Amino acid sequence: MTIINNVEAFRCEPNVATMGFFDGVHLGHAYLVRKMIEKAHQENKKSVVVTFDQHPRIVLQQDFQPKLLTSFEERISLLARLGCDYVVVLPFTKRLAQFSAKDFLRDVLRDKINTQVLVVGHDHRFGRYREDSFAKYSEEAEQLGMSVVRTDALQASGMTVSSSAIRHELERGNVEKANAMLGHSFLIDGTVVDGQKIGRKMNFPTANVALKEPLKILPANGVYSAKIHVKGKDYDGMLNVGIRPTVDGRADDTTVECHIFDFDDNVYGEEINVYPLNFVREERKFESIDALAAQLQKDKEHVLRLLS
Repeated sequence: MTIINNVEAFRCEPNVATMGFFDGVHLGHAYLVRKMIEKAHQENKKSVVVTFDQHPRIVLQQDFQPKLLTSFEERISLLARLGCDYVVVLPFTKRLAQFSAKDFLRDVLRDKINTQVLVVGHDHRFGRYREDSFAKYSEEAEQLGMSVVRTDALQASGMTVSSSAIRHELERGNVEKANAMLGHSFLIDGTVVDGQKIGRKMNFPTANVALKEPLKILPANGVYSAKIHVKGKDYDGMLNVGIRPTVDGRADDTTVECHIFDFDDNVYGEEINVYPLNFVREERKFESIDALAAQLQKDKEHVLRLLS
């Protein structure tokens, strides 16, 4: 698989493509990409995923702050794992946003990427006039010597899978359902930074995480069971997302910290990946640090049972 960041210098063989922002690279996205790859194999052509460097609404709405499921690097990595030949990253600009569907089909997909077949989801809309129908896309593609193929809807255990539905579940703390819709574990990735070391005084040292992608959504405040990858190894642990009300909590200061089981290395400055798996309890204020420490011990026992 090859990642193409400069479409102007890209010379691809005739191909079948699909396109989208693909935030989360969830089950629905994976289904679409695999259908595209299947079509490419049938046509004996290369398979291409076309995506964008940033969320389109950031360009179209200056005050828009997305709640991303995946960072750019994570999104590209997840797309690459699906097995396509190329991932083409387009800069999303105001000029590109003004392209009609026909403009995009002709000027970008056909003329720059050499796409002959575009595979779209059952309800996908693109171009400046997003109200255009699939029949309209097909007619315009045919005029350009291309074709557009529509996939059927994904049936995923009765769930309606979408990026917005996954965000909704994360905001409720329902990481189990969010992970089921993603088809992989939601990732919180960042760097371990220095903290107040209050956890260590309670015999629960924590790694405080500075997010790699500040626009990434976080699950609801609370305690979670988690898998943690740091310094090249995987560990069990528990994650706290919240304002630490027992210590010094401020409503405008959400922190991410994890206690790694059976681990006592110095990890300051290290990259860390945290995968929340199960919601354990809501964050709440305790009457004392000792009461918090006692609850953390109960939380750990609960998490160990969940992870076993």
